[in-house]
Amino acid sequence: MASQNAQLPGFSLPLNFAPRRMFPSALQYEDLDMDIGRINVHQDVVMMRIINAFTEMPDWHSKIYESDDGALKELLRQTAGGEDVTPKMTSWIIKELQWKAENLLKTGYTFFLDPGVFKSDSMITASTTKALKEASRSLGPARGNSPPESKKMIFNPVEPSICPVIYGRTLTLPDQTIGVDDCVDKGQGVLLPIPLEEQAYDQLDNQTFDPAYDQAFYTSWLGRSKKVKPFSRRFQWLPCDVALGEDETCHITSYINNIPPWENRGLYETI
Repeated sequence: MASQNAQLPGFSLPLNFAPRRMFPSALQYEDLDMDIGRINVHQDVVMMRIINAFTEMPDWHSKIYESDDGALKELLRQTAGGEDVTPKMTSWIIKELQWKAENLLKTGYTFFLDPGVFKSDSMITASTTKALKEASRSLGPARGNSPPESKKMIFNPVEPSICPVIYGRTLTLPDQTIGVDDCVDKGQGVLLPIPLEEQAYDQLDNQTFDPAYDQAFYTSWLGRSKKVKPFSRRFQWLPCDVALGEDETCHITSYINNIPPWENRGLYETI
């Protein structure tokens, strides 16, 4: 884990620590009203899921102009995940995908999953894509997870839940950082304590309201009589440390959880 100089929630900072101004997050109650004006019904969500799944297909921007109407509808059915899709929904999905395909060809990217998750097949070069595929082969056979409704096995070569930080069990090094080359030379440290009970709640639950927001919103709309624990006192996924260089490049400076660097040096460099 990182050194004490790094201010990390659950390590050197309270588990529920968050700057008062940061990017929107579902863990922060004050962010929940930012886009509350739009409510998506189930059919909207289904159509967005189909559009998102369809765009994961190779050459999707050409397939959406498939002249065989039956073949195109069959492709859409395969991405529907068993959901009931009406003819009108199918027609709208096709038109939406064709519009997104036009944008992709003009700009090199387009957005999905309103209000805007962007996708692009050209932002990452073909050489980088090839390098990632080749380097990831060194991970070998992967553990598999498969959704109950799926007949296909989904492989997760890197599973962050295999070796997470476990409060009350994981050892930390308060005065140093576990690097890439010496990550197996440690085996020592100080026990990471279990966070206090009140740190499992959002800061707003502990009456640390920001005066810039309307307190009535949290007490009435969210029903503050029932507290929610967005933070776990049991475990936390373990990210790797990344350093930004003066040459405008970034370098991984610590162990990537569950990827031994001595066996996957090329993958570290590619990532």
